[in-house]
Amino acid sequence: MKVVLINPPMLGLAGDPFGSIPFMPVGLLSVAAFLRSRGVEIAVIDGYGEAPTRMRFSGPYMISGLTLAQVVERIPADVDLVGISVLAGASHRLALGLIRRLKSRLPGIAVMVGGPHAAVLPEPFLHGGADFVVPGEGEKAAWNICRFIDGQIAALEPEHGALHARLPGVSPQPATDLDSLPHPAFDLIPRQNYWKLGVAHAPFRARYHPMVTSRGCPFQCAFCSTPLLSGQQWRGRTARRVVQEIEEVYRRDGVRDFFFQDDNFAVDRGRVGDICSLIRERGLDVSIHLPSGVTANLLDEEIVRHMGRSGFHSICLAPESGSTQVIRRMKKPVDLQHLERVMQWLREARIRTNAFIMVGYEGETREEFRQTRALVRKLTRLGVDEFSVFIYTPLPGARPPADPSLMQYENYEDLCWSPRWRPDYALCRRKRMTLYGEFFLWKAAFHPLELARSWLRVITGRYETKGEMAFRRSLPMWGRLLAHRLSGKESNVSVDNS
Repeated sequence: MKVVLINPPMLGLAGDPFGSIPFMPVGLLSVAAFLRSRGVEIAVIDGYGEAPTRMRFSGPYMISGLTLAQVVERIPADVDLVGISVLAGASHRLALGLIRRLKSRLPGIAVMVGGPHAAVLPEPFLHGGADFVVPGEGEKAAWNICRFIDGQIAALEPEHGALHARLPGVSPQPATDLDSLPHPAFDLIPRQNYWKLGVAHAPFRARYHPMVTSRGCPFQCAFCSTPLLSGQQWRGRTARRVVQEIEEVYRRDGVRDFFFQDDNFAVDRGRVGDICSLIRERGLDVSIHLPSGVTANLLDEEIVRHMGRSGFHSICLAPESGSTQVIRRMKKPVDLQHLERVMQWLREARIRTNAFIMVGYEGETREEFRQTRALVRKLTRLGVDEFSVFIYTPLPGARPPADPSLMQYENYEDLCWSPRWRPDYALCRRKRMTLYGEFFLWKAAFHPLELARSWLRVITGRYETKGEMAFRRSLPMWGRLLAHRLSGKESNVSVDNS
């Protein structure tokens, strides 16, 4: 049986630095590895990674990578199944465009769609021509679809974990034993193209390797779709299996920077400690980065010291707000006093820190924003290295806001961290810039030498933080955007026909 999996081109709002950072498709490659381990002939078309520096504009959006026509042209005529990954709303119309082109060029082809966005919004893809949608994790569901197409099973049942027109309402079937899954098939994508870009979701030297060491999250943050996708089930790979992958990539490929892209890495404190111990025991000179939000409540002084001695280089914490009222409305498990202690421990352990802040959450008052400003100042004094300030947007699968003005978007592609469609976007943008201004002012006042070193690292390219790396590497993107706007040319190519 022959299967082709597609990672679509990357789409973001033109000029928005919060939606243009590349990432390798780890989930897609995990599905590819699982199918390959079952004897399936597998290929991956990386619509972004095969041409990451090719950019074009479609209205307010910038698209990087192959065109949809180029992606479809790469698919052999004798393929049995094509799978499309739809991670977020940014890929919504791109995926629909791919389905339409596939069905036109290869009328008898079976198409499956997966990924978080498709999982919570399967109907548009079924109506758009997809034969199957995976409403959860993809490995076993994709294998069951292959078995069905190949005639090994007579019909798809709910326990097979795949939606189709005659089988709606299927629940996700999350993997319970992550150790039984093969390592993602990174050999199927051009990793060197990602490395050459010099920008990613965490700082790195020459090469990096993204990993998912656990899946799911036990918490119920109202703005997040993970609780729906994982059913609040957190599952982790064992420390032995995690470090086995690190050591394999480290010794084979010379990679020293590893990104743990878990929904919530530190849920199992004992597992974190075991990972740290094994890294040291095996003499691995690596840097570990946690670019996704880690719940500070899960960290204590001992485990932070353990991480600092074991190569953990950077961590992102996610307080979201300085207001306990906002945090309560978010259903976010944050203890702000404990967060301050964690920041101090991380600084002592020489682990770089990033704090995620969200402005414009539903019902945020002037006083609540004032409290967030106070938190930014306090964390800056304590030595936080950078902030990432996002503007609230209602993600599909998360709890919808009660305020109808926060649902006035036209396209799923607009559900990003710079939601320009919000009636109060100008105010939210001012809030974002105010917080960044507070950070730099207080950094200059309390840590002037570190601020100077940070700018020197931007100039020399010896990055220690994501912000330093992203700022310098975003300059070519802004240059192209400026040239596009000065040319006065507006693209008449729609997103789903790009």
